[in-house]
Amino acid sequence: MKGIIGACVLVRLAETGWIVQLVAGPGGPCQHWIPLGLGTEASACEALERARALFPGRLVALYHP
Repeated sequence: MKGIIGACVLVRLAETGWIVQLVAGPGGPCQHWIPLGLGTEASACEALERARALFPGRLVALYHP
């Protein structure tokens, strides 16, 4: 995940598994949703832990549209 810049990381459950999106900030650009590498059977806690490990120092939050 090198080269991806974002102020915060949104984590959500999709039909295919957990995905993340990096957001630069208010009015800033967003990255496309990318797979987190966890299936639908993984818990929200596991998804948050994985996102925190992959994107240290960034705010990580669950997103539910």
